Amino acid sequence: MQQFASAAKKHLAKLIIVAKSFFNAAKGFCTNVIPFIVSKIVSYLKKSPRVVAAIITIVLVLSCTVTVAVATKATSAYAVVYNGETIAMVKEPAVLAEAEIFAANKLNNPICTSHLIKTNLTQTLAGENNLVGSNALADRIINYSDDIVIAKVLKVEDKVVAFGDSYDAINSSLE
Repeated sequence: MQQFASAAKKHLAKLIIVAKSFFNAAKGFCTNVIPFIVSKIVSYLKKSPRVVAAIITIVLVLSCTVTVAVATKATSAYAVVYNGETIAMVKEPAVLAEAEIFAANKLNNPICTSHLIKTNLTQTLAGENNLVGSNALADRIINYSDDIVIAKVLKVEDKVVAFGDSYDAINSSLE
């Protein structure tokens, strides 16, 4: 047991020596190298006020962007764009892919499906309360498609009696 204790003391002594050496090297780095680098940067910046202005501008823009993002609880999102107009914001591209499938299934007609709009995605920031799901996006895709109208149909014994874009339109056509 005594051999173990003496070996532990020797290793501890060596570890203390290594730690002191490391501390002294770090202290030398902090007292010599860092001030040298900082003084060179400061002297360069004193000679180039445009660089200072550019750095300050970049820092201000980044800090404003971060502040706005945090204050509005903004998150990375994708804007769904049709003809240059943003029709919705989604969390990820998969939502658009799912919405296109939902829109085709809602129409359940290959001729109508071919008239659905083609959208693009643009990465942006958006508030989480502004994001829409795939079902709501499917409705917007259908609504923005010019050649497609969601209509209500009144059938009696499998015969179309009336149709319109709302139940009120059907009621008024029956009067």
